[in-house]
Amino acid sequence: MDQSRIKEKEKLKLFLKQINSFTPNQINFILSKFKLVDLKSGDNFISTGEPVTKIGFIVKGIMCACFSTQKGKKEISYFVPENHFFSEASGLYNKKPARLTIQAVLPCKILWIGIAELEEMKDFIPSLENAIHVVGERELSDIIHMEMFPRKMLAKEKYIELMIHFSDLVNRLPDYIIASYLGITKYTFSRIKGEYLRNSSTDFAKHNPPSEKTGVV
Repeated sequence: MDQSRIKEKEKLKLFLKQINSFTPNQINFILSKFKLVDLKSGDNFISTGEPVTKIGFIVKGIMCACFSTQKGKKEISYFVPENHFFSEASGLYNKKPARLTIQAVLPCKILWIGIAELEEMKDFIPSLENAIHVVGERELSDIIHMEMFPRKMLAKEKYIELMIHFSDLVNRLPDYIIASYLGITKYTFSRIKGEYLRNSSTDFAKHNPPSEKTGVV
């Protein structure tokens, strides 16, 4: 195995250690089943209407779940950042074709495994069942939070809430992507972002006044 792939699997190894007390042999066995794929921005991991046959772990990049409206407009339901597992939740849990498209927003490195292979591994590692449940609950909770909060607020409130909870994510994404997620136009987003930045600068200056200089200038 080349050094870059070893490094990428180390991230997944660390994640597995945090969620369960797997033995070193069990972790190595699990890692051996994952394959690496590189996705460019706009590439699909799962497409709407396809059977959901795999799950992924994001080593690098950001994915999103999106769909097309009847008018052909792309709308984003939620994002998935690094060090998270993902799939198409409704298809995965209901064993139906994918409702959403899972797509790379930024260039991504993904470690993925087929669901059938994952099920087979449970025979060798019984504790894997509980680990899958823990990860599934955590990821589903994040998805619900990201899907629901934009629907309950005005555009300006949506952006402020996004900056409070997901500022690292927002700062890495193009403005038009955030606007799509918030359900507003790029023009409206640009105006709201400008107001937010101006208010943030004012608040910072108010709470951090310049210190008085002493001595000879």
